[in-house]
Amino acid sequence: MPDKIKELSENSLPDLVKALGKESDRGAVVLAGSYIENLLALGLESKLVVKKKALTNNLFGAHGAFSTFSQRIDICEALGFLKPEICKELREIKKVRNEFSHHPFEAKFTDDAINKLICRLRLSEGMGIRRLKRANGNKSRECYLLSCGLTIANIKAAFSLTSVSI
Repeated sequence: MPDKIKELSENSLPDLVKALGKESDRGAVVLAGSYIENLLALGLESKLVVKKKALTNNLFGAHGAFSTFSQRIDICEALGFLKPEICKELREIKKVRNEFSHHPFEAKFTDDAINKLICRLRLSEGMGIRRLKRANGNKSRECYLLSCGLTIANIKAAFSLTSVSI
């Protein structure tokens, strides 16, 4: 992977949760999305058979085959590392992240367009969140972050990631 490496361990998830609580809506969305994107990279890197730094940098670097969030999701699904429903959730998380990234002053969890995207998230439905989505639009942030957390757990389980570095 490129040399921008940060230590991620099992202890970093509570740090992420704490940081998310201090962030604006935009900051929380971008931070959670970035964490997931990097976690996917770590998972893919863990499956590489040839572990040469130059090759890894080429694959995950700016123009590499695994350089974007979309590419990482697609390869995880195509090779069966993640279930299709997890990849679908990842694509919805990415859409929300992109809305906040590309429309930083307009995007808010209270916006109808954002709420429509949030309502597409499925992992949190089993926890009664669907009712919250319908009943109270200001719960969209919690729904999004819960979905991110459940997705992180699925990625870690799929790749057997416990202590990893990015």
